[in-house]
Amino acid sequence: MFEVCIDVESVVGNKLSAGAMIFQEVPTMAARCPIEVSREIMSGVPVFAGTRVPVTTLFDYLKGSESLEEFLDDFPTVSREQAAAVLELASKDLVDAAVTGRVAAQETQR
Repeated sequence: MFEVCIDVESVVGNKLSAGAMIFQEVPTMAARCPIEVSREIMSGVPVFAGTRVPVTTLFDYLKGSESLEEFLDDFPTVSREQAAAVLELASKDLVDAAVTGRVAAQETQR
């Protein structure tokens, strides 16, 4: 799939200067955001984009000492990139929560 990107600075009135239109490949939904939430898919449970695999399933596997490879083998509709992106998001959220908690605790102690 392709989209047309227009350099707004090159638009003068209703005319485009030469070379103003650029075609670029649009990433799939899964590449843009690894998690999808829709009432039509699994009643709104967060799933890996483009699949019906709940995101929590990955964490259940890891909690149960299963490997990422085992998860990917059991759920071939989930790409390694999607799983890595979800783990990255969870990691950032965990660190942010820890920092926020420490800051809140320090402010409470003042």
